[in-house]
Amino acid sequence: MPGTAATMADVLAAPLILYGLSRHHALSCIASVTALALGWAVYEQSDGLHDYLEEMIGFDESFVAGLEAMVSGFRVD
Repeated sequence: MPGTAATMADVLAAPLILYGLSRHHALSCIASVTALALGWAVYEQSDGLHDYLEEMIGFDESFVAGLEAMVSGFRVD
């Protein structure tokens, strides 16, 4: 279906556009948060890697710290 990806992008970006971000910036922010969450989900699914990271850095706390740092660093265009 032509335009489906563009339509979905508009739907995803709409709330951030209301806060003053450009469509491009909104989609970039969404992609960044998605990439962070996906990366951590991959780590979480691997028992060995999850346990290793938990021992080193505190898995859940580190995810929250990373997400908060990322989101607080977003700026309005």
